[in-house]
Amino acid sequence: AGNASLGDKVWNDANQDGIQDPTETGVAGVTVTLYDASGTTVIATTTTDGLGNYGFNDLAPGCYVVGFGLPVGY
Repeated sequence: AGNASLGDKVWNDANQDGIQDPTETGVAGVTVTLYDASGTTVIATTTTDGLGNYGFNDLAPGCYVVGFGLPVGY
């Protein structure tokens, strides 16, 4: 186990400006996959919570790639 964490929020960016506005809510149920720096080896998988939050903890410091599964309806 390491001492790094990685996480954030998935939200519906209705105006597609890359900034979460107060009216743009999080998206629940999105599958988030953490890969090694090459993007080929899966390190962990999680699902966003009811507010769209996700996180990976106890990671070795380094480079990672994050992938997102597109939920139904998006």
